[in-house]
Amino acid sequence: MGQRIRRTIEYSCEDRIGTIILNRPRQLNALNRQMFGELHDALKEVSKDEVVRVLVLTGSRKAFCFGIDLQEAVSWAPDVWDELLPMYQDIILTLVEMSKPTIAAINGFATGAGLDLALACDLRIAAPGAKLGEAFVKQGLVPDGGGSFFLPRLVGLARAAELIFTGEAISAHEAERIGLINRVVPTKELLQEAQILALQLARQPRRALVLAKRNLYRDLSLDVRSALELEAAAQKRCLEAGSLQKGLKSDRTTGSDVGKS
Repeated sequence: MGQRIRRTIEYSCEDRIGTIILNRPRQLNALNRQMFGELHDALKEVSKDEVVRVLVLTGSRKAFCFGIDLQEAVSWAPDVWDELLPMYQDIILTLVEMSKPTIAAINGFATGAGLDLALACDLRIAAPGAKLGEAFVKQGLVPDGGGSFFLPRLVGLARAAELIFTGEAISAHEAERIGLINRVVPTKELLQEAQILALQLARQPRRALVLAKRNLYRDLSLDVRSALELEAAAQKRCLEAGSLQKGLKSDRTTGSDVGKS
């Protein structure tokens, strides 16, 4: 088994299955500047690796990804946002556009940017205790990782609007009921079930899978690249207006426990 450990992610490949583990457990695997870079580079490597047939993306310990690390983000200068937002959106595009299937194994919180990471994967399975939410609005921001593209296509416009406008998190079972995830599996079996599913896909004729995935995304009326461009423009306007700082102040006042976006 090949394995590479970076500071914020772990990557391994076995039986043609690549596995990326987001690894900042004390921060609930929230995305900081270093993780953005390491995840971006790892996904680019996986997308080009002919050995890897399927990718599994998960988080360490109690969370999948709790969004952006706001403790770092509030101090980022505009040029850092200008660097990281395109990088994050390229992460989303890489997940969508890579020729191999991708599976998100959601072991805990998947909120804000963390939920968008999961949505960019082709399939999603979750542990019973997972919580999924588009927490952006609570911080005075908008989804910028494809949330406004993926959600209406998965759960319908009305449910997508509710999730985005309220920023509230829902349970794994509710997410399964509305079609946001494929299925819920026991916590201790989550990664094993993801690997079993990945092996099933890896054994399918490769060309058929490549073409099937390409057609799934090509047949959508609005392409994800255009949606990401619209989200980036909206996010830039929020940041220029100081909405993040206002949202954080309001969030502390209300005592929200879903604070990363």
